Amino acid sequence: MRILIEALEQLEYWLWQNHPELASSMVSGLTIDEIDTILHELPGQVTQEIREFYQWTNGSEIFLTPCHFDEPLRIMPLRTAIQYTSEPNSFLEQRINIPKLVMFWESERWLHLAICDETKASPILVITDDDFTRLAYSSLTSMVLTNLECYQKEIIKIEVRDSWIRLKLNDEPSRKEFNAIRNRNNQTFELSSFQERHNLEVIQI
Repeated sequence: MRILIEALEQLEYWLWQNHPELASSMVSGLTIDEIDTILHELPGQVTQEIREFYQWTNGSEIFLTPCHFDEPLRIMPLRTAIQYTSEPNSFLEQRINIPKLVMFWESERWLHLAICDETKASPILVITDDDFTRLAYSSLTSMVLTNLECYQKEIIKIEVRDSWIRLKLNDEPSRKEFNAIRNRNNQTFELSSFQERHNLEVIQI
């Protein structure tokens, strides 16, 4: 998916121009052969989006959660993501028992996962300890495009202080603009198909 590759390249360029300390801390991406070897540990297949994403980086701390705007989502290395997803986890399995990969780490109460059911796109879902499963992005590409545009327009600002990173929206208009950009990108990708395939009910954030 050329759109995702180009968006990731632009995001990396923006990071080097604006936050070189973060860009230099990113883990190098994996080769196709390395990804294939690691994926033997995961039952089923992953999407082309996930493969391309991990060719870009095998772990970093630059992505944002759409539920709140202080703590960035950390990208799990692929092997760690597979191990975490494969471990017995009654909370996770009771909530969403479909092909998935927990790629992004925030806390035990907030799991951000990519649907991986052999299609091209991976919707990003968020599950918490309440009764709802939330749709954050209709695809991994939508997630990258939204973050890229919000960084470029300074709708979201990255603050780096000592050993931690903070993502900040300055005011309510910024939050509304972020949501408008996210909704526009989400509409580019079909949402109903994966919900119908898995009989899955989600609410949009």
